[in-house]
Amino acid sequence: MTFANLVNQLPLAASATGIMLVSSLAASIPAQAASLDLSTWTIYGDAVVSPNSATITNALVDGTDDDGSILNVSGSDPLDVGTLETSLGLPPGTLGFDAQEGSAIGTLLSSINAGDVFSFSWNFSVLDSFDLGFVTIDDVATPGLDLPVFTLTGTSPFSYTFAAAGNYRIAIGVVDQTDFINSSVLNISNAQLVPIPTPALLPGLIGLGLSVWRKRKEVEG
Repeated sequence: MTFANLVNQLPLAASATGIMLVSSLAASIPAQAASLDLSTWTIYGDAVVSPNSATITNALVDGTDDDGSILNVSGSDPLDVGTLETSLGLPPGTLGFDAQEGSAIGTLLSSINAGDVFSFSWNFSVLDSFDLGFVTIDDVATPGLDLPVFTLTGTSPFSYTFAAAGNYRIAIGVVDQTDFINSSVLNISNAQLVPIPTPALLPGLIGLGLSVWRKRKEVEG
């Protein structure tokens, strides 16, 4: 439904029913997804980013943790878990008390509204069954994870709906658990933020409908 279509419906606003119809039409305008530029996210450890995708690993530069196979993508080693958690603003132990090292990308999403949806697609190549892929979503004003760390396996879309308005720290990454042997690769793409559908046109349309209705009542009176 375009603005022109809505304007064409304004004569219907000459009655209470018409006003309700204008409100319904405006509310039906779909929210537009905003792509998130991953190239602007901060890198912690081993990761490479582009506007539309990111690759994150827990692999050492020299390949000694993978029998000489070079899975490292950036030329930077992963961070020890304590440094990684501190860098991401996470309490110690968040990424697992057996976690050894890892990498992540992170950003701050500002002015989030309740009902906004954060989503992305991921593909986790698990070369060590102890490795952990994770997403953390942390409310800056009320520190504490809104989403538990969890294991990513295979390929799937990820989606999270914000329950409250605020500014949120987002991190996506992978860590070695238990040991440093064998590494895994996490690929991220199509990161988006879909705002809650609250059309800016709605208050104006309702006001215009009321104005038309009042003028007609004056003429009829």
